[in-house]
Amino acid sequence: MVPQRHLGNDERRAVIAYLKTFSGRFATDRPRPPVEVPPPPPLTADVIARGRRIYQKAQCAECHGSGGRGDGPSAPTMKDGRGLPIAVPDLTRWPLKRGSEPDSLFYTITTGLNGTPMPSYSDALDPGDIWALVRYLESLTPQERRQPLDRLFPGEEVKGQEIEEAARRASAR
Repeated sequence: MVPQRHLGNDERRAVIAYLKTFSGRFATDRPRPPVEVPPPPPLTADVIARGRRIYQKAQCAECHGSGGRGDGPSAPTMKDGRGLPIAVPDLTRWPLKRGSEPDSLFYTITTGLNGTPMPSYSDALDPGDIWALVRYLESLTPQERRQPLDRLFPGEEVKGQEIEEAARRASAR
């Protein structure tokens, strides 16, 4: 489900309360502590280049492909938590499942996505590495693939040209 920015806080809480009725876990399991999302680093070519190295070292391309398009060598064999085939997300097409804002990407990388092959990287990467990876992932999305977000989610800040400029500088290194 993509973010539903058109809903007010009360409406979002009502949807969440309804969704919780689908699983008894919400009545019995204790919630985990919230994930702290530190402030992002400045958007620089160095940060994007560091993120590219982390993407390679963390083997993100195995599933997401070298360009983040969901076409990695393991992509055809991916299954969800029920054992059903799953499409690996194309990270260059927004909106993404948990949202396309930098904080949402940080959260997804930190916690993983339950029911999918996407693992948590909280034990493998420190927050600075995760932010560098987020900046790199942002650089993979061309401006024309960001435009619909302005229409779908008016509150979401899109700094496409700034990200693309930093990505060009990082590629030149």
